[in-house]
Amino acid sequence: MNKLTLYRWTLRAIAPILRLYLKIRVRLGKEDPQRLCERFGRATMPRPAGRLVWIHAASVGESQSVLTLIERLFILYPNITVLITTGTKTSAEFIKPRLHSRLLHQYIPLDHPGWVDSFLHHWMPNFAIWVESELWPNLISQTKARNIDIVLLNARMSDESFESWQKNPGFIAQLLKNFSHVLAQNETYARYFTALGASPVEISGNLKFAAAPLPYRQADRHWLQQSIGSRLVWCAASTHEGEEKSIGEAHRVLRQKYPGLLTIIAPRHPQRSTKIQNELRILGLNVAVRSRGQAIAASTDIYLADTIGELGLFFSVCKIVFMGGSLKVKGGHNLLEPARYGCAIVYGPQMQNFVDLHQAMQSAQAAWVVNNDLELQSYVQRLLGDIYISQSLGQRALAVAQSQDRILDFVVARLQPYIGPVQQQDVRYANA
Repeated sequence: MNKLTLYRWTLRAIAPILRLYLKIRVRLGKEDPQRLCERFGRATMPRPAGRLVWIHAASVGESQSVLTLIERLFILYPNITVLITTGTKTSAEFIKPRLHSRLLHQYIPLDHPGWVDSFLHHWMPNFAIWVESELWPNLISQTKARNIDIVLLNARMSDESFESWQKNPGFIAQLLKNFSHVLAQNETYARYFTALGASPVEISGNLKFAAAPLPYRQADRHWLQQSIGSRLVWCAASTHEGEEKSIGEAHRVLRQKYPGLLTIIAPRHPQRSTKIQNELRILGLNVAVRSRGQAIAASTDIYLADTIGELGLFFSVCKIVFMGGSLKVKGGHNLLEPARYGCAIVYGPQMQNFVDLHQAMQSAQAAWVVNNDLELQSYVQRLLGDIYISQSLGQRALAVAQSQDRILDFVVARLQPYIGPVQQQDVRYANA
């Protein structure tokens, strides 16, 4: 019995445990009880007629990275429908306002072979795209068993994962052979996937770098500008555990030099809002909470933007940005999101998930790295006090962002053989 077969039998055997696991997640607020059946492969909407492209994007970051690609596909193929699957409530909330008759969302089923079969039987995708690094053996192998081509897009693999997979070469090689094409983010990842048995593998660059500027509503921007008025403002975006306290302490230091300073904090996980509020208020800070509809008053120190999908709004107004997930935890976030708005960017040294982007930004002198809380306070103070420096840094960041636009064209060209040729009549129809 090979390892994939053993894996399948194991998943069948632990089905009761998987059901209990999902029930616990519902109680913790991590699953949508109204749509829990989707996690068992039971669809909550009919399959539309015609060709359907299935894109699996695990969470918010992966979902954001494919939005521009989806828009391009709709222009080139106006008769296709795209089904996007994700595994988290935050990603579902992020994608919800972007859905329409040709862009559908479902939660991905757990990797139980029976639940996977139910999902595939209902949706019958013509082509599948998997984004980044989430490799579920049954979902992948059972999709390929139905003669559905799968492309692994924006593929990445950590050093730890590569070392781990090397201990199971037969299993990972068998799994990767299900992909018709692998488009890796960089040379290192391409080398990893090739060594483990994937073929063909090409370097596409990081699709997240080719994304359009994050959207916002003009009415919201007008309200925010009116609320801020003439006050100095900076934003801490995609913050993680421990970073909000550092931002709060930085605010206390900075407001001594800049009375009236407003700090906006947009945490990566808004469900942490209550804990963040408590941390900030212990520091003696006046906090207004966006999810509660609280206004920004003259006395407001911190505006806590505990919502999903609104970073574009804050980047459009705040031209000094600290990108979180990089100071107190490892990983980092996409620096090009604020860069596309010409923001002056500072971030921490923990950028393991964005090594190439970190190197590109540093080579272009387009962002500053802060190694601790004192450096964060010092660098933000310098940017607040010198508009020439902050604008120059922001313009260099924007130039780096604009240099990545070729990536989308490359990716689309590699997907076309699987989706089909572009029809001239389709293009005219899309532009009508």
